[in-house]
Amino acid sequence: MTQALDAAADLDLLALLRRGEASALDTLATRHGPMIYRLAFGITRNQGDAEEVLQDVLLTLARRSASFEGRSAVGSWIYRIATNTALNKRRGKRLELETSLEDLLPTFEADGHRSGGRTCLLTGRKARRKSSSRESGGGCSSRRSTAFRTTTEWCSSCGMSKTSRTRRLPPSSRSQSRR
Repeated sequence: MTQALDAAADLDLLALLRRGEASALDTLATRHGPMIYRLAFGITRNQGDAEEVLQDVLLTLARRSASFEGRSAVGSWIYRIATNTALNKRRGKRLELETSLEDLLPTFEADGHRSGGRTCLLTGRKARRKSSSRESGGGCSSRRSTAFRTTTEWCSSCGMSKTSRTRRLPPSSRSQSRR
C-alpha cells in the first residue's frame, strides 16, 4: 500500500517538476538522493565522483522530466539514469588512469643485450632467489646461443612469461628465442 502511495507521490512530484517548481526537485532529491549516492558510489568507488553523479542525475531530472513516459515507476527511471551516469563517469576516469608502459620497459642495445642496470621490481626473499639464480647461469642450457641465454636471464629476473618475452625483444633477438 505504501509503495503505491510512494509511486503516486513520485508521479505528482514529477508533474510539479515539469511545471518548473524547484521544491519538487528538492523533495525528489530527499527521497531518492541516498539511493542515487549508494548506487553511484558502488559503481565509481569514489566519494567525490559519487557526489558528482548525484548532482548530474538531479540536473538530468530537472532537464528531462518531460521525457518520462510512465512505462515504469519513477524510482526505476531515476535508478536507470543514475546507473548510466555513474557508468559514464567511470568510463571517463579510465582514460585518466591509463599510463604509458614505454617508460617502464627495459631498453636494448643493437646486439640485443639489455642496456642500463639490471634492477628488478621484486623485493625480499623472492628477489634474492632470482638474483642467485641469475648468478648460477639463470637455468640456461649451455647448448643455446648467447643471445637466447641473455634473454632467458632477463626473463627470469623480471618474471615475464615466454609470450611477453618474445614480444618485447628487439627484432634481432626475436628469431633466436623461437628455436
